[in-house]
Amino acid sequence: MRILATVVGASLAVVGTLLVAPTAHASESKRVSTAYDLSVPAGYALTRATVRFPSRRAFDLHGWVKDVCDGADGDGKGAYVRVVATRPDDSQYKREVGKDANGCGNGKRLYNPAPKKFDFRLRAVTVIICERDQDRPRRNAYCNLETFDNWRVD
Repeated sequence: MRILATVVGASLAVVGTLLVAPTAHASESKRVSTAYDLSVPAGYALTRATVRFPSRRAFDLHGWVKDVCDGADGDGKGAYVRVVATRPDDSQYKREVGKDANGCGNGKRLYNPAPKKFDFRLRAVTVIICERDQDRPRRNAYCNLETFDNWRVD
């Protein structure tokens, strides 16, 4: 009987530890689109981004991007995803991490850049989705963004 009580007690201790242990690698996913009304048949860019903060100074990002066109012939634009991390001195780390610019109806394009580490505490990462003409990136671009807060930083 004593052996059984010891085994049951040890099992409950392990289960209790599993239930109260903090999540080591929590991640958050968000859908970001340039469309204001998805019922309107116009072109737009769409992404599903997942960000994980393995530490106070690092992030890992993956997701997909899709260019949705307003006609069978396309609209001459593509969908581009950028990530922005702001440093304490207000300078920014910016990178294009994904794009779907090879025509319409080709499905989603996956992106999964390598995790990025910094020498400062990273408060947040912003994911920006843009629908734009690759040849004229500063003209006729429609963008939207979502910010992911680093839960490890107070």
